[in-house]
Amino acid sequence: MSMPPLTRATLPPARFEVDVSPILEEVDSTGLGGSLLVRGLDMPGMLRWSADRRRLAQPLEGEDEEAARQRAGAQLIPALLHLAVHLDDGPAYTAAEWAALGAKHPEDVMRLFSAALRLSGQDVAAEKKT
Repeated sequence: MSMPPLTRATLPPARFEVDVSPILEEVDSTGLGGSLLVRGLDMPGMLRWSADRRRLAQPLEGEDEEAARQRAGAQLIPALLHLAVHLDDGPAYTAAEWAALGAKHPEDVMRLFSAALRLSGQDVAAEKKT
């Protein structure tokens, strides 16, 4: 190991100042005519979203895996954007509004979704496969 072992004397206290401000990135949206700030979800938010993803990706009766992935994505992409794209007074759009915007400007929505995933610590390339 390259680092020395911690002892009681060198162990940092359990309570210390940590920067918990969200990770932000400005993402252009040509369809909306400007840029939006996308933030990474905190761990509890990402765990909840991931649990929803696993639950929704399960095929329903008579549904194959591809159809389940498409159905799940139709719900999960707007849900994540509702949580991750904020203006100074709260979410930019509801999940339903993000879904409608995705029909009109799919490239913008997918660019924002990819940024939200990456900023939340998720593997964007792996997510595109599912």
